[in-house]
Amino acid sequence: MEAPFPRGKSWTMNFGSAVAGSTDGIEFEGVDKDFSDYDWVNYPKRRTNRYVRCRIVRNSSGIALKPSRLVQLDAANYYNHALGYTITDGQRGYPVDEFLPSGGVLANDLFWVVLRGPAMLLSGLNADGTNVITQGQEVTALTTAASSQGSSAGAVKSAISSGATTPLFNEIAHFIGVALSSLTTGNTGANVLVDVRMI
Repeated sequence: MEAPFPRGKSWTMNFGSAVAGSTDGIEFEGVDKDFSDYDWVNYPKRRTNRYVRCRIVRNSSGIALKPSRLVQLDAANYYNHALGYTITDGQRGYPVDEFLPSGGVLANDLFWVVLRGPAMLLSGLNADGTNVITQGQEVTALTTAASSQGSSAGAVKSAISSGATTPLFNEIAHFIGVALSSLTTGNTGANVLVDVRMI
């Protein structure tokens, strides 16, 4: 199936529609598509010459979801609905299309998340060890907010490799990908390029 809208757009942005209904474009929920890794803001500038596999999901969170944040997908809807941002360490998360406008994608609208390949993600807001990320290091979701709708939620951190059984399992099983760029303690709320490896 052909992609109904490009990266950097949502269903309503592409077709100039009003706010989407909860079933508008339902036939496109769950569609996967491979895109060349271009800088879609400065198209046709290439970035890594890799492919990026993306999926169309619906924003069922009730808020506008912003680019480069990690979102939770609903298993009950075949991982085709975004329920809000990730909020705990090692939580399974999927990157919101980094090329969307800064205001994000409106509630009920359809948009792309990244499943595999390069994607720009955001680091946490605290200048501590979780914000130290080196190239080649695995990254996971970071505990950043009490609410999946929080303004600081959906960030990434460096993965841990030791600890209690359940937290360590989540870190390993749900790691988002491998860092392709680096951050230091002072780079809070900054972009980090990640080779995403989600299912």
